[in-house]
Order: sequence, then structure tokens, then C-alpha cells
Amino acid sequence: MKSETTKIFFLLTSAACMIMLPIIYKTLTYKGFGKNAPRRSLLRPTTTTTTTTTTTPALLLCPKTSPLLNGTIKINLSDKDGDESWPPSEERLFTQFPDLKDGGVYDGPSDCKCRNKTAVIVPFRDREHHLSYFLYYLHRLLHRQQLCYVIFVVEQNDDKPFNRGRLSNIGFKYASNLSNFDCYIIHDVDMIAEDDRIIYTCRDRQVVHYTFLLSKYNYRLVYHGYAGGGIGYTKEQFEKTNGFPNEYYGWGGEDDDINIRINEKGFGVYRSPEPYYRFTMIRHGRDSGNPPYQGRMERLGRARQRMDVDGLNSLVITNLKEVKHKTHTRIFAT
Repeated sequence: MKSETTKIFFLLTSAACMIMLPIIYKTLTYKGFGKNAPRRSLLRPTTTTTTTTTTTPALLLCPKTSPLLNGTIKINLSDKDGDESWPPSEERLFTQFPDLKDGGVYDGPSDCKCRNKTAVIVPFRDREHHLSYFLYYLHRLLHRQQLCYVIFVVEQNDDKPFNRGRLSNIGFKYASNLSNFDCYIIHDVDMIAEDDRIIYTCRDRQVVHYTFLLSKYNYRLVYHGYAGGGIGYTKEQFEKTNGFPNEYYGWGGEDDDINIRINEKGFGVYRSPEPYYRFTMIRHGRDSGNPPYQGRMERLGRARQRMDVDGLNSLVITNLKEVKHKTHTRIFAT
């Protein structure tokens, strides 16, 4: 009887095992322990490797009003008590602005993106001492304004009387072929801004006249039609007014001529109402190579008839040479 009971118990146990084995196998496989399960290290837990890509965030636009502006600039044109290093040399100036690239190119601050890109074009001849002062103060001002900019010094390289209008056209053509600037400022080398809130940018509907309050004239507008010293154009404005006349050799006339062009083409001249738009004019004698142009009044009388045929579209350049200095691009032109 006992053996029969044992036999029955054995048969029932075997049957139960046969029933449970498939269930146990499926469970183990689901949990990752079956024959198809991936191998795992018993010494360390399974880890998942992920690759992260870091990208440099795009710079935001610089503020509309630069936080670096200080207002009034103290202009010192003396020898600083016998200091032979004043005005500063190009090498010394470059140490103050090491972020300038060859040719006096400034790509803007490292912490924001420039809102405006300005080309300053300086018609020039035989004024190296003035240029030292001009570059020293202008680089400081434009840096504070957080502008991207390049300074082009266009030097007349012949013995003819000085021709400011033609040099201005050459500078514009050179700069506009080099890059697409937002503003092209024709600027005399002997005029220095007395306040860093005089912003070197342009306006879409008007040509900007910056240097209308000069120390030489007790900071009063000389006359209503005056447009000399420093004046800023967009590319469209310069091209539509046909730039400057090329036929004024010697001092005087070309700035009155461009005032006529600007108004005839419907732009008008903008002068800021702010009282701090004041410029120091470096005093100097008359240059021997820049005598008064005797025929300027007769030529001015025909300015409206000639403005579409004498200017940017009639410019002829015989020879052009570029030299990239640390603080500016020098262009020798004939």
C-alpha cells in the first residue's frame, strides 16, 4: 500500500513539473535570463553611454545704446608737458586696441553682435601729426559705441592741388567693394568729436551731418548750406546723389556742391538737435598744396546741371595702392 502511494506521489510530482517548466522558462526569458538574453558583467552594473554635443550660443545684438558711453571727451592737443610719446605712435596706439585686425579692422566686441558696420573715409595728404590725434580719439570713441568699423585713409599721391571730392569717391568705391557697410562717413582729419554720444551711424531717409558745431566757429553753424567736415551716407544715398564732384581742385566748393545734390535728390541733411554734437578743430595754416579754388563759384552755379555727370559715375582712377597699417588702411591714389 505504501509503495503504491509513493508511486502515485511521484507521478503527480512529475506531471506538475512538466506543466510548470514552460511557464518558468518564459518568465526567466522575459526577465532577461534566457538563452537569448544579452550577456551581463557580473562585476559591474550595465551602463548606457550617451554623447552630448555642446554648441556655442549665438551672440545677442549689442544694446541700442552702448553701456560703455561716458559722455564728454577731454581733447588734449598739447605735447603733454613735453611728453615725446604724445600724440601716441601707431605702435603705442595698437597696444591699447590689440583687438584691431590688419588694416584697422574692428569686428566688434566679444560679448555682443554689432548693430551697425561703419566705414570712416578720410581724404588726406601731408597731415601725419593730425592723423595721430584723429586715430587716437576716433578708435576710443568707436569702440565705446560697440560698432564694427574700418578706417580708410585715402591719400592723394600726386602734386596736383588737393581734391577732397575725388578722394571721397575713391574711398567709397574701395570700401563698398570690400564689404557692405551700413554707413559711409567722409571725415576731415582735423575734426575730433568732443563727446562719445555722437554716434557714427547713418539714417535711411537723410544724410547725416556730424561736424556742424566746430570750436573754430564758437560752436555755431557757419551757414545753413554748410555740409563740410564729416558727413554720413548709406550706400543707396551715396550712389543716388552720385557721390562727390571730381572737378574741385583746391580748397572750397565741394561741400556746398554735395549739399545741393543731397537736397535735389530728396534726402535732405540731418543735424542732431542734441547740444553735445561738438567738435574740436585742430588749428593749422593753409596748406601750400590746397590753395583756394578760384573757379568754385562758377562751378557751383552749374552744380544742378552737372551733378548727374560729374561724380561717382565719372570717376577715373589711374593708380591705386593699398597699405594695411595696424590702425587703418592707407590707400594711395592718383
